[in-house]
Amino acid sequence: GLNLYAFVGNDSLLKLDVLGAFKTTSFLFATYISRAQWHIPLEPVVFSDIDNEVRNASQVSISWALKEYLKLIAHDKKGRQKIRFRDFNIAPFDSRRYLSVTTQGLKYTVNSSFTVLISGDVSFCCFNSRVFSLGGEVNVTWVDEMDANSFWEYYNKEIVNGGGWSLGGTIAWLGEGVVDLVGDRLLNANFDFNILYQIDLDHLN
Repeated sequence: GLNLYAFVGNDSLLKLDVLGAFKTTSFLFATYISRAQWHIPLEPVVFSDIDNEVRNASQVSISWALKEYLKLIAHDKKGRQKIRFRDFNIAPFDSRRYLSVTTQGLKYTVNSSFTVLISGDVSFCCFNSRVFSLGGEVNVTWVDEMDANSFWEYYNKEIVNGGGWSLGGTIAWLGEGVVDLVGDRLLNANFDFNILYQIDLDHLN
């Protein structure tokens, strides 16, 4: 994601997220630690969504960004329309220009992405550039990076723009900065990963 959450308040062996054992988080942390230990080359890791964790945490935001895109192309069209996507990046059509997961426990590893690719046939109902419903099923590739924020990155993101200093924030700033220095820069353990899953748009209306 945009940041790798620090190991603050976590049991690094048994529980890698504060709110519970998310399998995606555990898998990515284990891969991160393995690469740090063995200095494995940084080829992207591609895997299917585990227990639909990322799908459940991202499908609403993907659906919203998709509707925003369809509004741009609908113009004066009316009625039911259909469009085919092929590896189309939907993330920039969110108001923030990136997509985030909604589950707090996943944000330690997955967090946010500037590249979320969708493929498939999508039907939608529109009237006067308004999109009322979506239909179809799309394949999603969530493109992300396991990379800790540096001291400066975390300061700008969480301290300056996130409400100022706090005890927990200070500990996280120190922890994540150390992970960046040791894991990312010294051991070169940061890596790219792609998560594959499907979204049924009919169930999101």
